[in-house]
Amino acid sequence: MRRFACMLAWMSCTACTALPAASDAAIDVDETASLEIGTGLEAYEALPDEAPTLEIVHGPQGGYHVYLSLRVTGLEPDTLLWRVVRTRDAYVFANLELSARPGTFRPSEGALERVGDWVVLAVTSPADVTMDELRVEARVTSRAGATATAMRLVRVVDQVP
Repeated sequence: MRRFACMLAWMSCTACTALPAASDAAIDVDETASLEIGTGLEAYEALPDEAPTLEIVHGPQGGYHVYLSLRVTGLEPDTLLWRVVRTRDAYVFANLELSARPGTFRPSEGALERVGDWVVLAVTSPADVTMDELRVEARVTSRAGATATAMRLVRVVDQVP
């Protein structure tokens, strides 16, 4: 029964709809607000414009994850939503909503950065996701309701043994 409850909770997380496109962002978004998706465990690393990849990591509890990071300007984040979706069939590998507690975003060069989120992917092995094109989506929302969204197309690789 416990296994069924866990599976049901996981399925409810993956059944959410896609984030709105940048043009559908809330009306109260500060026009100067920007959101950039990156990677990195200890420091923000911008994804390259050409052929961005994310390394899949075998986690300590047996699952697989990627490291995602954000850089935001123009608003003070209160919540953060990560979604990772395969483009060819819209399969949702991850759907994670987080609270931006004090200290989770740190100032850096005029922006706020959140570094090293372990975004767990719903896979049983790296082969389930490597080299598929994935859409990584992020949305941050301020306490006042201002929203910024970002999306990047990436490929997941398994290059580190």
